[in-house]
Amino acid sequence: MKYIIMLWAGIILASSSILAQSQLFLRFQPHQATAGLIQPAFIGWDTASRVMMGGDFAYTVASNTLSRNSLFIADQTLTEADKQAILNDMESGSPNLFKLGLRGEGMLSFKVNKATGMHLALTYGSSQSAYFRLNEPTTLGLVLFGNKAYAGQQLQDQDVMAYTWTYNHIGLGTAYHSKKWHAGIRAKLLLGQQMLRLEDLDFTTLTGSLGESISFNGNYNFMNANGSGNNGIGGALDLGLAYDVNKKLQIQASVQDLGLINWEGEIYENDVDLVYEGIEVLNLTQLLDGTELTGADSLVALLIPDTLSGNRRIMLPAQVHLGGVYALSDQDRLALSLSGYVGPNQIGQSTYMAAITYMRKISSSLEIGVNAYIGGLDGWGFGLMGTGDFRIKGNHVQAYFQAPNVAGLLFPEMQGGNSFNGGIGFILGPASFD
Repeated sequence: MKYIIMLWAGIILASSSILAQSQLFLRFQPHQATAGLIQPAFIGWDTASRVMMGGDFAYTVASNTLSRNSLFIADQTLTEADKQAILNDMESGSPNLFKLGLRGEGMLSFKVNKATGMHLALTYGSSQSAYFRLNEPTTLGLVLFGNKAYAGQQLQDQDVMAYTWTYNHIGLGTAYHSKKWHAGIRAKLLLGQQMLRLEDLDFTTLTGSLGESISFNGNYNFMNANGSGNNGIGGALDLGLAYDVNKKLQIQASVQDLGLINWEGEIYENDVDLVYEGIEVLNLTQLLDGTELTGADSLVALLIPDTLSGNRRIMLPAQVHLGGVYALSDQDRLALSLSGYVGPNQIGQSTYMAAITYMRKISSSLEIGVNAYIGGLDGWGFGLMGTGDFRIKGNHVQAYFQAPNVAGLLFPEMQGGNSFNGGIGFILGPASFD
């Protein structure tokens, strides 16, 4: 149980330093060396080049109820006022959702067939993410303030979920290119580093008004895979397809992270129905951590069962993207996209997102753009982006950035989303678009 408390607290306290997923721009930039990381159909897009390589970094934080002021604490110290502000943002009786993530990945793509220009791409990266879902603000209040603040009140919640995981991935991919069709595939080996996962938590609890008793009725399912080294192994596929309808219009589709990880660790499953009396139990959090009340072993034993070692196969949240881009002129392009996450392990609410992106080439080397979207955990957002491609002695040096949601910076009291995506790339040898 103390791991559950550490997990919840960690999600709140670390929200300014952890993970995620903004890719509205790069998937419409096939000439960028790292575009194949996002859209496998773009692996080795430039069949004239010998080597394409680069790295990509993405960060995101999103919530459907918490404002940016609540998500980011300026001095990194969580005061009592900060805790109360977080609870005030949340809604009662409906899902309160939160996600944060960090991803970094590199790619080396080299030509393996001179006749067709086919490339083989090697990739390596690391992903971290954290989620929680709860229906009642008081559930988080128990973690932030302890049960003393709710003495005499009956609290309950259903279908609470929280998890965090870190895994590394090693990939091998390639793509086929014809005049109109582009199809790519990447297979990835997943190496699970650590994972804490709480799910199916339903509970009702009441602390006596004087702390003389506590009742708890509920059930939960918890896994801790947090040992040294790798604690899980799995695999996943990235698939991509693009079609050039004509010189102005391209449509595309892709799916990423279609796979699972088999985690090894400690499993806790329990159905609890108890009334405990006889000692003062006004800080359940400290009690379960063992820092308060030296004779409370029997209560801890009732709440936390014996550890069971075991394994669980957990599906990754696969990302599906559909989109198209149309050239309005030689300098202007307009893109539409629909994206979302599918799979059994999402946090309880559709996270599909529809976006529109306008891009303008302002010189032979620079392109800038703006975007707007609806959907996702934060509901709506808008942002900006830019890319550069500079030819140096027959080679190309590239860089790009995307901030798909800057609304949280402008409206911190009402907008909870914030994300960033950026990277660099190199194309060695003459490029087809020289």
